[in-house]
Amino acid sequence: MLMGLFDSAPAQFLGILEALWDSTKRPLQTRMPDEPDLQEVILELLSAGISLLSGENKVPIMSAVRFIKILFQYKQPEAFTELATEMLQVLSGVEGQSFRRAELELALLDRFHSLLSSQRSHPSEDNMMDDKSSFLMGDEFRDLVETLHKSVCASAPEVQPDGDLVLDVVLFLWGKVKLMIQKYQLQNQEFTHHHEKWLRCLFTLCEVADARDLATVDCIMTVEMIHTLAILLESAAERSHPSPGACEAACEGVKPSSPPLLEVCK
Repeated sequence: MLMGLFDSAPAQFLGILEALWDSTKRPLQTRMPDEPDLQEVILELLSAGISLLSGENKVPIMSAVRFIKILFQYKQPEAFTELATEMLQVLSGVEGQSFRRAELELALLDRFHSLLSSQRSHPSEDNMMDDKSSFLMGDEFRDLVETLHKSVCASAPEVQPDGDLVLDVVLFLWGKVKLMIQKYQLQNQEFTHHHEKWLRCLFTLCEVADARDLATVDCIMTVEMIHTLAILLESAAERSHPSPGACEAACEGVKPSSPPLLEVCK
């Protein structure tokens, strides 16, 4: 059918992209339609797209990136992982702001997908309220946090990922961090090395929120993160019994970002 409508592989591939792309979906939203007939059509189009990417006819890099994002949205984990890995290698070898931005966005999706896969492999961990191992931070979680920080705080504004993608990743990570903090407070655990990792993660999220001015988009989330960070830093300082000067210096470290973020909410 595609060959009858379009006379070249790039044109056929573009037709697949236009048929599958849903601009109403959030960047991290993954779902497949409930209707069996629609599912069949989508799977056929995805299969055709994969065949075109694997063929001899070349497809524009940015079109290929868009298709890989579609694989993520339509919950095709194996194909997404394989093609994302290959595309990240390709993008690392080409120059241009659009390619750098595509590389950072695809890296975020890849790390997010890896984290979801690891959570599905260990579903019981979220229910281990009395197990100290539940406070451990997995490698996949840490990788996603580091990738987010690098893509925003260590990248030029013109190559940073899409704002909606950054916001959705921050929302996801903040939800996980907040759950760990609530577990910690509920069990009245001593402030250990593992808790410090979650505190460091929260600090990183606050840095990202400040760098992308997320308070203008989600003021409540941003203020909640900063407020929680301030409380945890104060609690950590009290537990370690620092000198007044050290405590004052630590408190000053979180002050510069707070006023402008809070002013947005007024």
